[in-house]
Amino acid sequence: MYKLIIITIYTIIFYFLCYKITSKTINMTTETINMFKTDFYTSMYFIVVFICLLISIVHYLFYTNYWLINIFDIFPVLLLIISGLIEYNAIYNLKENYYPQIGPEKRIVKTGVYRIIRHPIYLCAILLSSGIILLLSKNIYFYLIIPVIIAVVIKVEHEDNYLLKKHKSYKKYKNKTYKLIPFIY
Repeated sequence: MYKLIIITIYTIIFYFLCYKITSKTINMTTETINMFKTDFYTSMYFIVVFICLLISIVHYLFYTNYWLINIFDIFPVLLLIISGLIEYNAIYNLKENYYPQIGPEKRIVKTGVYRIIRHPIYLCAILLSSGIILLLSKNIYFYLIIPVIIAVVIKVEHEDNYLLKKHKSYKKYKNKTYKLIPFIY
């Protein structure tokens, strides 16, 4: 049960901080609803990630001994922390550019973590999902993380194509950075 408490506390703190960053520049609720209305890939990405995390929670509650404390639980908690730190930096640097497809003209952000990778928030989705799934249901990890990775890669490809069409300088930026994983992909 302590694992669900850790995830709950993490989620509350992280999303409170994200709200504090973005509330000054954009209305996240309105922008998120508009994004779901206009972008199939965003909807697909969120649905896949949340279904996999829901399956992980159900598996944890019904098929594991949730009072068992394990030394190997440190790694998933570290994944959650790393994910939160990277995403906080990404959102802080994006500000009003959080949703490139909607709203007024956006600029390409090249500061912070964006100097190295183009889509750190999607990397964080993989890290966060990995941390939660490993923490809650290690034995079905690969069944749940593969759809998340596929959904993220599809979403990243779609967003890269959109930004290439929208910004002339994106091609140059794309050639200097990595897509998701620094120095690898």
